[in-house]
Amino acid sequence: NRLSVSAYEHADTTLQTLSARREALQRELYRLEGELGASAVNSEMLAGLEEELASEQVRLARLERRRNGLERARNGVRDAVTATLTQVTAAFRTGVSKHLSPMTNGRYNQVDAQIENGELHLMVYTTDRRRAVRADSLSRATQDQIYLAARMSLLDLICDARQPPLLLDDPFINYDGARMTSTVTLLRDMYSEYQIVLFTCVDRYDAFAANVVTLAGPAVAAESTAAAS
Repeated sequence: NRLSVSAYEHADTTLQTLSARREALQRELYRLEGELGASAVNSEMLAGLEEELASEQVRLARLERRRNGLERARNGVRDAVTATLTQVTAAFRTGVSKHLSPMTNGRYNQVDAQIENGELHLMVYTTDRRRAVRADSLSRATQDQIYLAARMSLLDLICDARQPPLLLDDPFINYDGARMTSTVTLLRDMYSEYQIVLFTCVDRYDAFAANVVTLAGPAVAAESTAAAS
C-alpha cells in the first residue's frame, strides 16, 4: 500500500532479475559440485599413479645399476680379449705359418694376425709377398687349410708339452687329392707322438693310418628300409 505503481513495477523487475541470477548461480553450483566429485575420483587415480611411478623409478634405478655393471663387465672382457690376442699374436703368427706352408705346398708361407674391433683376422701372403689377402676371401678348401693350421698353432700354444688326443671329424672334405695328401702327411709327421682319431665315411685316408676301424652300418635304419619295401 505504501508503494506507488512505478515503484512496485521497479521492485518486481528487480525481483525477477535477482531470481534469474539466483537460478544461474544454482546451476553453476551444481556444475562445480559435479566437477569436484570427478576431481575426487581423479585424485585417487593420481595417487595410485604416483605410487606406481615411484615403484617404476626404483625398478629403473636397479636396472640402470645392472646395466652399468654389465657394461663394465663387457668392457673388461673386451679389454682382456684384446690384451690376450695382442700377447699371442706373434707366437700365433709364427705357428700358423709353420703349419700352413707345408699344407699348401709352399704357396702361402706367411700369415699376419690382425685385431679389428676385438676380433682376430688372418691375412695370408703368397710366396712373392706382394700383398696380403684376407683368409675369408679365398677358396673354401684354402680357408679350411688356413683355419686348420690356426687350430694346430693354438694347440701348440695352449697345450705346450702336453699331448692330448686329437679328434678330427673329416675336416678335409673340401680338399683335392694333393691338398689331402700334404695335410695328412704333415699331421702324421709333426704330431707323431699324438693319438689322432679321424672320423670319416671314405677310405682315402686308410693308407696313412696305423689302424683302421670299420664301424657297422646303421642296422636299425636298414631294417626299417627293408620293412618299408
